[in-house]
Amino acid sequence: MQALIEKILNEGRGAWRFRRYALLTAWAVCLIGWFVVYTIPDTYQSSARVNVDTRTALSIVVDGLVVRPDVEAQLNLVRQTLLGRANLEKVAQQVGLDVTARTAAERQALLNSIISRIEIALEPPMVRDPRIPNTLFRISFSDSNRETALKVVDVLLNSFVEDTI
Repeated sequence: MQALIEKILNEGRGAWRFRRYALLTAWAVCLIGWFVVYTIPDTYQSSARVNVDTRTALSIVVDGLVVRPDVEAQLNLVRQTLLGRANLEKVAQQVGLDVTARTAAERQALLNSIISRIEIALEPPMVRDPRIPNTLFRISFSDSNRETALKVVDVLLNSFVEDTI
C-alpha cells in the first residue's frame, strides 16, 4: 500500500512540474474552440403545426374511384398548394426577400432557395386511434435571420388558411 501511495505522489509531483505547459495547452485548445464556435453561422428554424382535413378537398378529385387516397397523396396536395409559384412569389414579396432579385434568373434562384428551405411533412402520430387518419402537418423554414424565418412560416400558414376558406 505504501508503494502505491509513493507512486501516486511521484506522479503528482511530475505533473506539477509541467503545469505551465498543461495550462498553456488548455488555453490554446479553448481559444481555438471558441473561434470555431464563433464562426459557425446562426440558423433559426420556425415551424407551425396545422390540422388539414384533405378528405374534403380530395373527395371532388377522386369521386367515383374505389380506392381512397393515401396519406402521400394528401401530403402532395398540401405541398402543391403551399409551394406553388404564385404562392411563393407572394411569400417573397410579403416577407421582403424579393428586394434584391432584379432579373428573372435572380427571382428564380430566390424561389428555388425558398423551396429548398421549406419543409412540409406529416407530424409524427401520437398515441391515437389508428382508424383516424393523421392530418396534422408541420410547416418549417430555416434561415439565418430569426424574423425572416418567423415571417415566412406565418405568411405560408396565413396564405394556406385564406386559400382554404
